[in-house]
Amino acid sequence: MGGRLMHVAATVFRRNLLSLMLAAVLAFSMHAPASAAFYIDRTLGDVPADKRTPVKDPQPVQLLFSFATDDAPNAKAATYLKAYVFAQVEASGRFKAVTETPSENGAILNIAVNNITEKGAAGKGFKVGLTFGLAGTVVADSYDMKFDFAPAAGNPIVTKHIAHRLYTKLGAKSPPENADKAKNVDDAIKTIIRQGIDHGLNDLAADPGFAIAAQATPAPATGQP
Repeated sequence: MGGRLMHVAATVFRRNLLSLMLAAVLAFSMHAPASAAFYIDRTLGDVPADKRTPVKDPQPVQLLFSFATDDAPNAKAATYLKAYVFAQVEASGRFKAVTETPSENGAILNIAVNNITEKGAAGKGFKVGLTFGLAGTVVADSYDMKFDFAPAAGNPIVTKHIAHRLYTKLGAKSPPENADKAKNVDDAIKTIIRQGIDHGLNDLAADPGFAIAAQATPAPATGQP
């Protein structure tokens, strides 16, 4: 059983670990190898309460979201995470409304996530399989998150970048330092996304360009010509 499990683990690594595990979550028909454990880097974490930038006059925004793996579009991951991303942006309180369709003030927020997988991960996983888990390994996946906010037509786009990291431990290997263990792959990925959005929106709110959205909001109709 142990040898078979390690062989499955090695196969998962050869076919791109994170992408397949996302697909597994979507299909509910596969599971991560029993020996796999996921750890979230502590460097980013959540934005401390005293560091949060409040928004006095939240405005509506159109939200666009995309997900890529090694710069290649990953439609399954984007579909799986879309509702979660919308919920996180709405819960941030920095926008009056978050929609897929154009907002009344023309503001657009584009969140693009790129999962950069560690090169050579396939070889590491194969080694774990050959040694029945005795030669463990830790693979690091980077998540580059780009936030482009366009206040309104004709106004400069405000861009922020957030970097995060996820570790996958396979076999007999010590846990990575400066990282917290996640319950499972679903919890790990969503924590990465939640913390990234938390910081990305906070950085946007602190930028003077973010306030242009409120200034550019059309005045309500008065009935006067």
